[in-house]
Amino acid sequence: MQIESDHTLKVMVRHAPAAPDTTAGTWELDGDLFKMYPGGFSWYWTWDIQLSGNTLKLTGADVRWDFDEDGLLEDNEEADWNLVLVR
Repeated sequence: MQIESDHTLKVMVRHAPAAPDTTAGTWELDGDLFKMYPGGFSWYWTWDIQLSGNTLKLTGADVRWDFDEDGLLEDNEEADWNLVLVR
């Protein structure tokens, strides 16, 4: 994840051996919550945020994930998305 001061961001997710999937969007802080709005969608992800020195922890975003990677959206499973970012 690349977070910019102008409230834009990019997220890259890679499932080997496929090419990386990059999503651009915007972000905002709402108290101790970090919200990411992926471009072209009406929904957003929300994480609890913790900053310590150069380490940013984003925890608890509710997502749906295709764990068996069969490409079928209807069988995606619920998951928590947690990130640790270091500058």
